[in-house]
Amino acid sequence: MIVVDGTAYVTHAEAARRLGIAPKTLSNRQWSGRLALPARIIGNAPFYLLSDVEQQHLAPCR
Repeated sequence: MIVVDGTAYVTHAEAARRLGIAPKTLSNRQWSGRLALPARIIGNAPFYLLSDVEQQHLAPCR
């Protein structure tokens, strides 16, 4: 987790872990439109608002 201007962001892998799914599943759900989780690109990596991740309710992958 990083903090930018007082706002907490998590990496793609950390977002997936907090959601209880695999990182690839997170990518697939975003690409297919089943998950609307806006990302902020910092460097070349996507970062997600911690508050957005905590509001998501997903079925875990098997």
